[in-house]
Amino acid sequence: MGSEMCIRDSLKTLDTDKRNIFIKRYWYSQPVKVISKELGKSESSVKVALHRLRKDLKKLLESEGVLV
Repeated sequence: MGSEMCIRDSLKTLDTDKRNIFIKRYWYSQPVKVISKELGKSESSVKVALHRLRKDLKKLLESEGVLV
């Protein structure tokens, strides 16, 4: 499976808040400050969510044989 498909499939498994955080940051390049205000979350919680999402995505891509 290609990296795009892995990312798309992993996004489908996320809850709405985490999916929105990921897409707003990495698709629309919104700053953490803007994301936190839009979603009513602290900047710290958004940063933690992004860190965990990247970590989980990296594991998934590695398990699928995609070079990271």
